[in-house]
Amino acid sequence: MEVLDDLQEGERARSYGLLKASVMLFRRAVQGTCYERKAPDVRLLEQIDWLGDQGLISRQLAEVAHEVRHFGNAAAHAGADGLNAVTAEDAEQAWDFTVAFLDYVYVLPHRVEQAKLKRAAPKQS
Repeated sequence: MEVLDDLQEGERARSYGLLKASVMLFRRAVQGTCYERKAPDVRLLEQIDWLGDQGLISRQLAEVAHEVRHFGNAAAHAGADGLNAVTAEDAEQAWDFTVAFLDYVYVLPHRVEQAKLKRAAPKQS
């Protein structure tokens, strides 16, 4: 899965102190998720909003995704958003936000489904 590859590569980059590269890869993981969820091929800002409008993510989660987008944009574009450098704290926050976003989109639905299946299974005595 390309999203997982981007997340893991971003975390490796962060662990080596390649902070701009890490947040750009976290942004890429968010955008990959948008494409996997069939968002239109438009700017990431609009893709995130589309996921929210479709009810695929909450408004709060869209804000989380937008924060990752801002970090990635600042790293990719010199002078964007008034950010001259990506700090270790920025990269950690981008990591945390990306993991939260991906957990909500991929992990939690699977865990809920597993809980439902377990609850529906016949009880063994």
